[in-house]
Amino acid sequence: MKKSRFPKFSIMIVDNDETIIDVLTQMLRLEGITNVIGCRDSRQVYDLCGRLNVGIMLLDLSMPFLSGEEILLAVRADFPWISVIILTSSNEISIAVECMKNDAIDFLNKPVDHLRLISSLMHTIENMEIKEENKRLRRA
Repeated sequence: MKKSRFPKFSIMIVDNDETIIDVLTQMLRLEGITNVIGCRDSRQVYDLCGRLNVGIMLLDLSMPFLSGEEILLAVRADFPWISVIILTSSNEISIAVECMKNDAIDFLNKPVDHLRLISSLMHTIENMEIKEENKRLRRA
């Protein structure tokens, strides 16, 4: 019997540092969040969002090729159902404000506080599941 994945949609971690992807993936798995995809190349994010059932993106702002801010704008424009949580080493308030204006769900500083990340993710997952249930009930 195949074990179901939680949540039903994927959580994509976008960071050019493979170690960070691995650490975050393990952190999430320890909390029962098993449907995780890692992406190290910012140029692949758009294609992956189009092909996979991504619901939440953990996005680093400092990326080669396309910046996290460029990715955020593209995702918000073409995949508005994807909730984006920003992860960054930058402490600049202006960057956080700009990301929140562009509809990021949360803004977390690296190194990421485990409890804050899990709390933010679980809250976002719950909200997305409630929205899906409401859509399903309206169609019934």
